[in-house]
Amino acid sequence: MNMRNTDILMIDDNRILRKVVQRYLTRRGLGIITVATAAAAQRVLARHSPRLLLVDMQLPDASGLTLVRNFAARGITVIAITADSSPRCEHELHHAGAAACLIKPFPLPVLAQAISHALAD
Repeated sequence: MNMRNTDILMIDDNRILRKVVQRYLTRRGLGIITVATAAAAQRVLARHSPRLLLVDMQLPDASGLTLVRNFAARGITVIAITADSSPRCEHELHHAGAAACLIKPFPLPVLAQAISHALAD
């Protein structure tokens, strides 16, 4: 895995979603690393500085909301991924610093558009 040109780090415990997103974004010329846990993400972040994080809100080892807050406070652009479609959840995530909030299941072109907007800001 070439991690020198990392645009995106995706943290999601759904292996199939990680593979689909990685394949889709790689075909669009983006460098992406995917991991299943917050602990694995911290190891990647210790060595690399991706431009954007895709963070699932339901991780086995951490609160996604806490991760969004912590990463956003460090100046890292974050897009939250959640199955919770409530307005309260989306409001909390934006207040925590998420650049966008995608509700699962989301169309891949919507993901690409959210990434494009987040990286343009």
